[in-house]
Amino acid sequence: MQQKKAKIIISIVLVFFTISALASQKSEKIDTAPNKIIALAPNLVEIVFALGAGDQLVGVSEHSDFPEVAKTRPTVSNYLTVNAEAIVKLNPDLIIVWQGGTPSKGIEKLQSLGFEVLTFNATDFKTMISEITRLATRLGKTQEALVMTRELMIKYKKVERDYSSKRQLNGFIEIWPEPLTTATKGTIIDQAIELCGVKNVFDSRLAKNNTYPQVSLEMVISKPVDIIIQPVSKTQPAAIKDWRSFKHLNAVKFNSIISPDSDVLLRWTPRWVNALAELCKDIDETRLTQNP
Repeated sequence: MQQKKAKIIISIVLVFFTISALASQKSEKIDTAPNKIIALAPNLVEIVFALGAGDQLVGVSEHSDFPEVAKTRPTVSNYLTVNAEAIVKLNPDLIIVWQGGTPSKGIEKLQSLGFEVLTFNATDFKTMISEITRLATRLGKTQEALVMTRELMIKYKKVERDYSSKRQLNGFIEIWPEPLTTATKGTIIDQAIELCGVKNVFDSRLAKNNTYPQVSLEMVISKPVDIIIQPVSKTQPAAIKDWRSFKHLNAVKFNSIISPDSDVLLRWTPRWVNALAELCKDIDETRLTQNP
């Protein structure tokens, strides 16, 4: 146990050292921090506001709903298209795009028009921290990033410490009810439940290059499912599957079905860590119900 605590402390120290080193680096563009920013993904909008640069945001993507003031900014993209004409009229100094989320053709168009495009790419918590630091350097917000990332790392490590030794449950993630769609290994929600001590019953990809595959009902009910996680948007709630008739599943037998806020839990933003802690708490209550 002492050795484990020592490893956690060393890990935190190393991360803080890395963040501090990045924050102290000089940027050639730091003296010309952008006055007009466009962020083409909801998580990027959140991060820009969290860093204190929200006043410089002149354009956002569809579904940018946090903080509330983000809804007042012009919408210039969605997950399918980028409105290059509207962006040209706004004439931003910097456009921030989400790798894998902002349409690639739209990114190429903006680059061809001569705009400065900064690509943000986070595949896990660690890369989110480093990407926030990198973005903050460009925005002239290194000190704000340093404070934020320190706090996030402390919260994240506490979740790791609190739930790493908990009894493992088998979980099914329901992303969409019809057609029934799940999330496999490495997705943002899979990483979250794993930290909470839940093993994804679909822990490997079912189709090439598809981490959110469709699955049959028979595939799910044949698994030893202890808990079902149904992320639901609080701003745009959608239908979820009714599992009550499948009483052979522990998830149904013990009413172990939870619906976390997908607007937070499925986005790499500073709020994700708080959502993670809340998810783990809910899962732990389920764990106690099944094995008091």
